[in-house]
Amino acid sequence: MNRKNKKLAASLCTAAMLLFSLNSCGILEIRDATSELPSEQETSAPVLEQAERHNEVEKSENAESGTGDTETTEETETEQNIEEKRIKVSVAGGIAIDNRINADAAYRANGEKAYSFLTMFAAVYPRIHNTDIALTTLEAPCADTEAYPVTDEGVINMPTEALTAVADLGFDVINTAGTNLNTCGDAGIRSTVTGVCSTEVLQIGAYQDNRDASDVRVYEQDGIKIAFLSFMEESPESTMVIPSLTDPEAVKSSVEYAEMIADIVIASVTWNPADSGKRQEYAGNLADYGVDIIVGSDGSSLGKAEWIENADGGKSLVVYSLGNLIATGTDAESILSGILNLEITEAEGSIVLENVTITPIVTHHTEQNEYQVVELRNYDDAMASLHSVKGLTAEKLKQIVSSVIPAEFLANE
Repeated sequence: MNRKNKKLAASLCTAAMLLFSLNSCGILEIRDATSELPSEQETSAPVLEQAERHNEVEKSENAESGTGDTETTEETETEQNIEEKRIKVSVAGGIAIDNRINADAAYRANGEKAYSFLTMFAAVYPRIHNTDIALTTLEAPCADTEAYPVTDEGVINMPTEALTAVADLGFDVINTAGTNLNTCGDAGIRSTVTGVCSTEVLQIGAYQDNRDASDVRVYEQDGIKIAFLSFMEESPESTMVIPSLTDPEAVKSSVEYAEMIADIVIASVTWNPADSGKRQEYAGNLADYGVDIIVGSDGSSLGKAEWIENADGGKSLVVYSLGNLIATGTDAESILSGILNLEITEAEGSIVLENVTITPIVTHHTEQNEYQVVELRNYDDAMASLHSVKGLTAEKLKQIVSSVIPAEFLANE
């Protein structure tokens, strides 16, 4: 997929929008993806010292011989600059934490605090944390219990500790417009958004007002700009602004503006759980308007991935559903999810999507509520035999994935 760089007007629009964004939550800082991994630092330190010593010797030899090659140095610097213009993006399935997961998190906390969720994601932590920008969707509200009191075990309201774990896991963008957003009412929606904003990550999905909604969230690194949009197939009634696909003119206007101020537009779409049969139509419209990457969620299972042609004559990437990164699935399909991995690079004046893969994920849970998020490639029959869902095998899960996700997208690791 190639998309030409935007005109100078885009830069002017970006500068203008910064004035609006000062009052919006979700100001995103570029983080060092390896800054919190001491084991990797310790491993790389001797290599770094060796390279520095080698560099000093090389400088000394060049000074003595007078043969320093300026042209080669300039070429090397140019190659390095080109290589640095590469953004790694990961999009994971939704977060749907229920009472069974809460019980496990409470057990792991050992009384020191109410809940401890982070260790459930240990196996996928490096994949999410060591990327430049990562996105997920809250499939349930995470509201203050005063705003959304939970009185029934069937009603999901994730504790605030779950939100902290999502941020600590390394997610930089959180879409609050998940499939269960309509269960918590206006106060619950506002409380969830407030909670996400307090983690200082980029929040999309529900906005304070029209002005806030028009403030398109943009991430920039090395001169490459990525705009993040969110739409629901049908939005719940709220005093907040929750963009809906049922308003095509508003959707088109939002996408066209995002395309003008950014190099890549990513749209997170929440479908109705009951498939209306219009997903491909909606995806095609988004692609024609200018969305480069469309990632859907229906709160249940993995969906098809494909490239579709857009009105510009190029191609847009569509993953109709990534399932849930963590949830209490009740059958083989609903315990599977995916992490979309890709790289955005600048090449010869065009923005290019490269190395697009989907890593299949299994949410493992036992009768004792022992939850663990595991990459399918590391999941074996011994673990499958302990799963709450009976009759599972690693091969069966792989067959389900391959029947949904084309081989060209499956990570070969």
